[in-house]
Amino acid sequence: MPVKTAPVVRSATESDLLEIASLAKLVDRSAPANDEVTVARHLSTYLSAGGRIFVALDQDGLDGYVLCRRVDPLFYAVDSSVIMDVVFVSPSQRRRGIGHALLLAVAHFAREVEAGYVYSMPSGNDRPLHRFLASIGFAPLGGTRLVATRVLLRRLVREDPITQGIAIRSKARTPARPPLDEVIAKRKRALGVTNSE
Repeated sequence: MPVKTAPVVRSATESDLLEIASLAKLVDRSAPANDEVTVARHLSTYLSAGGRIFVALDQDGLDGYVLCRRVDPLFYAVDSSVIMDVVFVSPSQRRRGIGHALLLAVAHFAREVEAGYVYSMPSGNDRPLHRFLASIGFAPLGGTRLVATRVLLRRLVREDPITQGIAIRSKARTPARPPLDEVIAKRKRALGVTNSE
């Protein structure tokens, strides 16, 4: 039985854009059939406007990608957010941890840009994506789904054995909780100070 290995996830490079463009045709079959060069041109514009594209790869090529961008706060929003415009894993590669690994890259990006929330706006008829997002903590809000960045990181790191390995190797990790006896000792010290006053 082959060993299940963690997918390689990284930021997209220029050479990835044509391959993403060929996968993009599977995202929305009703969209006009643009050639790969046209789609790659639009993806280049997305990157130049500050968007990020993360890709998941194995030895056979590209398995999935995410388009996401940081947005500034406005009106009642008090901090920046990250919006995922597209989340896609090739149908033949699903249920292998690729979606989790891509979302972990998005969560680290959100923490890097100090975004409090990650939003997604999947189409209403994409039930598999809705189920996937719900399973990792995204809650519905109007026509969108959202999750706090810290919650997303915690869920992805703790629940998935593949992405747990990625998270352990990454530079930015969620801080470990102090042991229970340390918390109790700290409370006793605090109580001792207040009792002596």
